[in-house]
Amino acid sequence: MDTISLVDSKRSNNYEATRYSRSDNCYEATSNSLSKNEDQINANGLDKEVVEKLNPEEFSVQEAIDHIGFGWFQIKLSVISGLTWMADSMEIMLLSILGPVLSCQWDLQPWKQALLTTLVMVGMATGSSFWGKMSDKHGRKTALALASSLIGYFGFLSAFSPMYLWMAICRFLVGCCLAALPQTVTLYSEYLPTQSRAASLIALEAFFAVGAAVEVIMALIIMPRLGWRYLMAFSALPVLFFPILSPWLPESARFLLTCGRHKEAVAMLDRIARDNGKTLPRGKLSTLVIENISRGRIRDMYQPSTRRLSVLLNILWFLLGFSYYGMALLLPTLLNKPDGCHGNDVKVATKETCSVSCKPFTEEDYMELTVTSFADAPGLLISYLLQLVMQRRHCISLITTVFSIFLFLSNICLNRSTLTALMFVSRSMISGAHQIAFVYTTECFPTSIRALGLGTNSGLARMGAIVTPYVAQVGTEWSAFFSFTFYGVVGLLAALFSILLPFDTKGRAMVDISH
Repeated sequence: MDTISLVDSKRSNNYEATRYSRSDNCYEATSNSLSKNEDQINANGLDKEVVEKLNPEEFSVQEAIDHIGFGWFQIKLSVISGLTWMADSMEIMLLSILGPVLSCQWDLQPWKQALLTTLVMVGMATGSSFWGKMSDKHGRKTALALASSLIGYFGFLSAFSPMYLWMAICRFLVGCCLAALPQTVTLYSEYLPTQSRAASLIALEAFFAVGAAVEVIMALIIMPRLGWRYLMAFSALPVLFFPILSPWLPESARFLLTCGRHKEAVAMLDRIARDNGKTLPRGKLSTLVIENISRGRIRDMYQPSTRRLSVLLNILWFLLGFSYYGMALLLPTLLNKPDGCHGNDVKVATKETCSVSCKPFTEEDYMELTVTSFADAPGLLISYLLQLVMQRRHCISLITTVFSIFLFLSNICLNRSTLTALMFVSRSMISGAHQIAFVYTTECFPTSIRALGLGTNSGLARMGAIVTPYVAQVGTEWSAFFSFTFYGVVGLLAALFSILLPFDTKGRAMVDISH
């Protein structure tokens, strides 16, 4: 047999082996077949370099996903991930609606009303690293299905609260489980093509706004007719869609590969290709040397190669969380207790105390809450447009700088309409920066600690949310100039720390293990 015939025979054998491996996910058979062919070729004197060139090409998970592209599979995953994001938003908005009602019905002091929100945030802050670690060790799908079930259970249990202590404990436990929901971003991002990853993750944030609006509409329908207990019970139902749909939900192919479950990773990629009407790239999925791969260890975030990245992201996420949640509190506090400059046309009306009369939300109040829920939308659009032409870290820096400028402008004595407009822009900007931070964080960490990295930083954002009322509410009562200036300075610090990040991730393939 001459060399050309032998080469053609080799290609034919490779083709058959590749077809066999894709249909049965049996790469061992492929390897054995190729090994026999190599022995045959070597016996006929063919150069080893030629043999290596004849071997099937290898492709990574990211190369496979980029080849398959964005299609029906990603659309379905977007909806499921979006429902989870909606559930997170609904639970947070629920507290804004129930706080005044419970304060009146149970005659709560202001600090007890505020404590309910604080306990949810504390739960989210303390649970974030746990769920991140669990996602890296046992799978994104497993952690999300368990957490969603627990959120539904404790949320439903809250509806039967006979006293404040019961409610406080249930809301803390709900917060602990809500900490797992950002891992939907981890799972979602690991199935997105490189070119559409940022746009898809930013668009996912729209579900958060929709969730808040849905909660307000539910409250408008349920509260006047059935009361707050039914609202809590119905609010716990949407999150249960996730465990119900989890049999369809895929586990991350990247996670499976880092666990050494090579055949399952191939099967998952093959399933995505079929859903999108495509085929896998020619060749076989590359393998990882997994003997020394550790998953979900927090110390791996702070090893020399990733220490600077992790520390800077920790600080950045805290500052962004502090600013984002502060904007939700600052304007209502100021308009309720004007200082004669900020919103200088606001007049304080004498209100009856809760012990004398408890007035429910009016339809107008609910409509205003619905509109406010979409305040983040312009920021998401701006973020999307900027990331098309700029690096991720430069986007965060620019947006947080604009955020600070509008806050400094708010220190000029303005009427209510102008102040509200400036605050609207500020909130939109910080929302956009927060979402790009999500994109950057999922892209910068390797698969082995990606969920932990996102969970830890998300927890630090919640820590910022715990601290921010002391500036947005307490500080504003002392001096609104202080609060606006403080948040402006925080925005500039966020801009600085984002610029100091060691590298950018735009167009960068997601890696599976750190080197």
